[in-house]
Amino acid sequence: MDKRQVYFILVPIAIFLSIASPLLFSDGMFMDGVFYATIGRNWADGLGTFWRPLLTETYGNPFYEHPPLAFFLQGVLFKLFGDHYWVERFYSLFTHVIMGFILWKLWKLLVPEKQHKLFWLPLLFWLLVARVSWSLCNNVLENTLMIFTSLSLFYMLKALLSKKSSLNFLLAGFMLFLAFLAKGLVAFFPLSLLFFYFLFHKSFNFIQTIKASLLLLVGLALPFLFLFVFVPEGIEFIEKYLEIQVVNSLKNVQTVDSRFFILRKFFEESLFMFIVTALLLILNQFKFRYSLSEIKEKKGLLFSLTGLVFSGVLPILISLKQNTFYINPVFPLASLILAMLVAPIVLNFIQNINYQGFRFKVFKVFSVLLFTTSIVLLILPAREVKRDKKQLQDIRAVIEEVGPHSTIYLSDEYRNDWSMYSYFYRYAYISFSMNKPEEYKFLVRSKNNNKPLPKGFQILRDDLNELSLYRKK
Repeated sequence: MDKRQVYFILVPIAIFLSIASPLLFSDGMFMDGVFYATIGRNWADGLGTFWRPLLTETYGNPFYEHPPLAFFLQGVLFKLFGDHYWVERFYSLFTHVIMGFILWKLWKLLVPEKQHKLFWLPLLFWLLVARVSWSLCNNVLENTLMIFTSLSLFYMLKALLSKKSSLNFLLAGFMLFLAFLAKGLVAFFPLSLLFFYFLFHKSFNFIQTIKASLLLLVGLALPFLFLFVFVPEGIEFIEKYLEIQVVNSLKNVQTVDSRFFILRKFFEESLFMFIVTALLLILNQFKFRYSLSEIKEKKGLLFSLTGLVFSGVLPILISLKQNTFYINPVFPLASLILAMLVAPIVLNFIQNINYQGFRFKVFKVFSVLLFTTSIVLLILPAREVKRDKKQLQDIRAVIEEVGPHSTIYLSDEYRNDWSMYSYFYRYAYISFSMNKPEEYKFLVRSKNNNKPLPKGFQILRDDLNELSLYRKK
C-alpha cells in the first residue's frame, strides 16, 4: 500500500472512534453485552465450562441461549488481564481491529492492484454505519460473528478466484462452524455465495458448483461430526440452544411490529454509503466521464456479492424477534460492493493529488491531529457512567451493604429486569431469588412497591434512586 494513503485511513478511524468515545470506556452497557461479559468473566474464574456457561447462580445456570465461543474468547482476555470493567471493551475493540484487517484482505483480493491504496474507501463506508459504532460500545455477539463469516467469505472467494480451491473451501466451511459457535444459525448465510456465483458466472458450471459445495459442507460438517463422536456435551448444548433460542424465538418472542423492520433498517443504516456512491456515479455520468469498464468486467462478482448481502438480511424476516445489530455481518460486505463501484472514479481523484503540495501537507497534519484527538476523547470518559446511571448508583450502594458472593431476595416486579441480574453478578457475583424470602438476609424491591413487606424485614437503605434495600431483623 502507498504509505501516503495511511493519512486517508486515519480519517475514518478517527471519526469512528470519536463517535464511539462517549460510551466505549464509560461504565454502563446494553444488557446483552453485560450478559456476555459476565459469562466470559465467570469462565475465567472457573464458574461454568465451555459447554455449560454460567450467567448467575440462580438464572442462566447453565446458559443455553447462545453458543459459547464468543464467551470463551472473551474469557481468555479475562484470564490474561483479570476482572476489570474495561476488558470487555477491549475485546469488542479488538474484534473491530481484526475485522478491519479482514476487510483489507478482501479488498486486495477483489480489486486490481492499482486500487489497493483506496482501502480507506470501504473502511470509511463500513465504519460510518451507525450500528457498527453502537455495537463496538455494547459488546454484542455479532462483533465476533462478523469475523468468522467474513473469513469464510474470504476463503470462498480465494477459492473461486484461484486454482487452489480444495483447501480454501474446507477452511471456509470450518469458519462457518466457528461462526455458528459464535451466534448460531444466522451464521450460515455465506453458504448462498456459491449459488449466486453459479447464477452470474457462465464459466462456473453446475459440476464445479456441486464440487465446491461438497467441499464447503465437508469443512462445515466434520467439526460437528467430531462433536457428535467425541464431545457429547457439545451436541447436548446445541440441542438445548436450538430448542430454547431458535424454536422459542420463532413461536413466542416478538420485538418488532413488522417482519420488514430489518430490511428497512438495512437501508437506513447503509444510507451514507448509498448516497455517496449514487452521487459519485451520477457526477461521473454527467461530468467526469471516467471509464468504468473494470466494473462491467466484475458485474458477475458484484451481483453475486449483492445476493449474498440480502441472504444475510432476508432470512431474519421469518421471525418477529429482530434487532438492527443482527445484520452487522453484512455491512462490511455492503461497504466492499459500493466501494468497488466507485473505486475507478475515486482513483482518478487520488492520482491528481499533488502529494508535495501545501494542501496535502495540511491534510496530513489534520488527519494526525484528528486521530490523536479521537484517542484522547476515547480515554476521557473512562469510569464515567453514561448509561443506566441511576440504576448503577443503586446497584453499587446495595453491593456495598450486602457484600459480594451472595444471594438476595428480589421482589417480583423485577422478574424480567435482566439488566439488574447481569449488573449485580458482573460487579459482585450477587444472585437473586424470588422464592422463600425468609431464607435470605437481604431483600431488594422498587421504591414504588406498596405491597405488604414480607415478614421479618426492616428498611436498611431508603435513600436510593429507584430501589429500596431491606435487611432481616
